[in-house]
Amino acid sequence: MKLIGSAEHSKKCYCYSIKAWADFDRYPKSRSAMLAVTVAVLLALFSHAEAGFCCPKTLGQSDNARQIFLDFHNDIRRNIALGKSLVNFSTGQIVLGPAQNMYKLDWDCDLEQKAAQQIAPCTVPLPIDPSLAQNIARWLYYGDSAEEEVLKQVPWSWVTPSLRFMNGTALDRFAVQWAEPLANIANWKNRKVGCAFKICPAQNNMVVSCVYGSQKLSPNEVIWEKGNTCECNSYPDSFCCDSLCDTRGASSLRHQCC
Repeated sequence: MKLIGSAEHSKKCYCYSIKAWADFDRYPKSRSAMLAVTVAVLLALFSHAEAGFCCPKTLGQSDNARQIFLDFHNDIRRNIALGKSLVNFSTGQIVLGPAQNMYKLDWDCDLEQKAAQQIAPCTVPLPIDPSLAQNIARWLYYGDSAEEEVLKQVPWSWVTPSLRFMNGTALDRFAVQWAEPLANIANWKNRKVGCAFKICPAQNNMVVSCVYGSQKLSPNEVIWEKGNTCECNSYPDSFCCDSLCDTRGASSLRHQCC
């Protein structure tokens, strides 16, 4: 079995108005003002980029861990949008997509806090909140593994089993309860995620939780919309960036755009 979609897609590209720069050439008198505005915008962008995810330090999680979780989710969503296989099984591929209106996920610090609260007790089983759209996984024998590698591998435990349960069903719908982990990741209506992990010494394992901004899926609810990659019309000012839909509003908040 080979995992698909591990390539990084976290490049940052700072946007500017093409029309504004066209005016820059047409109206030389405006060049000084344009340059001043451009410098101010770039300073704002780079100062924000240094701030990272801007989550409270009290959450105790590194931005590196957050980036690993966020990249994983957006890689899965991107491959569904493109109609690419997520996992190559020895018996064949199970392909979700292509999909339209598959939007890029953003990190949410409040959801991260909820995720951390769910796994804080380290008990078996965990006293989880059933009202949340949430994924939980355990990595056994954590002490023998490198933290970063574990963080990259744990979320795949939500994908591979889900695909097996989805095989033979309507792949664009939430038809099988056991496929809920992947359905949460792929839910086209969701645009926010927050994850946390905790090392539980007594059990010698790591527990990971991700909480999603959308409501829990109902039986037979659509997980992803069949359509063309980069067809983005669910929200105003939508555009496509690296095969995922996005909005100008969301990209301006994170100061990333294409």
